Amino acid sequence: MPMLEVYTRKKLDEATKRSLAEDLTRAVVEIETDEDSERARRSTWVLFPHLDAGDWAVGGRFDDRYADGQGVALVRFSVFEGVLDPQRVERTVKDITSMLRAALGTQDSEGRGNGIWIQILEYPDGRWGSRGAPQSVHDVARLLWKSPLDPRRTATLDALVTAKKKLKEYFGFPH
Repeated sequence: MPMLEVYTRKKLDEATKRSLAEDLTRAVVEIETDEDSERARRSTWVLFPHLDAGDWAVGGRFDDRYADGQGVALVRFSVFEGVLDPQRVERTVKDITSMLRAALGTQDSEGRGNGIWIQILEYPDGRWGSRGAPQSVHDVARLLWKSPLDPRRTATLDALVTAKKKLKEYFGFPH
């Protein structure tokens, strides 16, 4: 159930947004679910809220001084906690950054490109809602992932949910 918010200071034309939405959808669905499927695409949203240059300061400035001419963008990628292992996080950041560079017409330069940031927001089990009710990571996995579910990923998610429940029982957190 990946959801992305793509903020850019440069206004993207409709063709660029369509292309970027398709590329981002394919990439994050494959990263999260191990396959590009219609089942997963149904719950993958890509939003393009736009902020004018006058509404977005970097380093206290409204120009590209601190972006080193590399474009200014922020992507918030929301997923369930534990769905992305370190390799999937690395791939996510690399792929999304590459797609944004292409969309903004910029290239990577050593020590430059600080204007593109990716935030991976992981939500705890049961903190997403759909169909009028909270959804667990397993509810969503059954809807989106290939069947049968990868037992290693299921075991990892089960261990995380169990560990957090034990922390809450013993210490009263996380909330």
